[in-house]
Amino acid sequence: MAHAGGKCADLSNPRDTSSCARGDAEILDMLDALPPGTVDAVVAGHTHQTMGHFFGDVPVIETTGQARSLGVVELYVDPERRRVIPGRTRIQAAIPLCAKVDAASGTCDGRRLKEQPEVRLVPASFMGAQVTPDAQVAPLLVSALELAREAQHRPVGLVAPVPLARGYTAEGALGNLVADVLRASAQADVGVMNPGGIRADLPAGALTFGQVFEALPFDNTLAVVTLTGTELTRLMALAHANDRGSVFAVSGLELTLNRCPGPQRLQTVTLTGGTPLASERLYRVALPDFLARGGDGLGPVTDSLPPERVDLAPVKGLDLREALLAYGKAQGGTLNAPALGRVRYMGVAECPQKER
Repeated sequence: MAHAGGKCADLSNPRDTSSCARGDAEILDMLDALPPGTVDAVVAGHTHQTMGHFFGDVPVIETTGQARSLGVVELYVDPERRRVIPGRTRIQAAIPLCAKVDAASGTCDGRRLKEQPEVRLVPASFMGAQVTPDAQVAPLLVSALELAREAQHRPVGLVAPVPLARGYTAEGALGNLVADVLRASAQADVGVMNPGGIRADLPAGALTFGQVFEALPFDNTLAVVTLTGTELTRLMALAHANDRGSVFAVSGLELTLNRCPGPQRLQTVTLTGGTPLASERLYRVALPDFLARGGDGLGPVTDSLPPERVDLAPVKGLDLREALLAYGKAQGGTLNAPALGRVRYMGVAECPQKER
């Protein structure tokens, strides 16, 4: 069982892996690296995408998360050899776990149901039994759910004049804002934010804690690494050397990227205004501790740094939500949208399709 996953678009045939993306499928990279026979089955996670397939003889399951579905793997064991019989293994992927599902599609996934012209809900079943809320468990959850509702709707004293979009495969106003928050909070030269660390947009208007939490749900602390200009350039190259096409948010920097994802996507990196990075000068870079620990593929740079150049809690363990709230209050309670233009592109307008 691993907090690493992948994504397979088609669950109809567990032996057909042609719909499974390999670009950032950490769980498949792990399986490729293990000797055959090391594991009998894998329960994956992290990506919140569905999987229910055999890779070699190893069944791998993953669901979309939030307890909306379950995957089932049935393993048959030879009683004499005490080994799994791979040919008899069965997978049932992403079985909906709701009290009701749509009669036609069999799903309770709100995102999918929104796209359907008509929805007719019927009682759901799981492994042949009707799904019903547990009468003893439900009352136990009431007080916890009420506390959560109170926290969700609690005003934080900040206003966003316009919606702040997070971006992912493009520069976004919210990403730029968070990068600015990191840089200002640590009084650093540069701020860097990974797009996967921001999970929702912020709407216009008075903000609640629930909206801030949805945007920044992880308890990452603000960290600072001190890098030479050469190391900072390499950090940005690693950040964009993936097949997902994700774009990191930056503050104090300007990036030029190849429009198409790939290992050589980063073309140039300068300070704001186009000033080149000095190769041997040291720059203080504020970023989430997830990145400072080598997350999102940055380990080749961060893992090689001496301990004195990595500070995982420079501001008393301030997490990203607290940093955003403090920054907004210092700005008079208004979260203005930073201008776009920190990331520029070059290259072809349409990227070639990669073979599966």
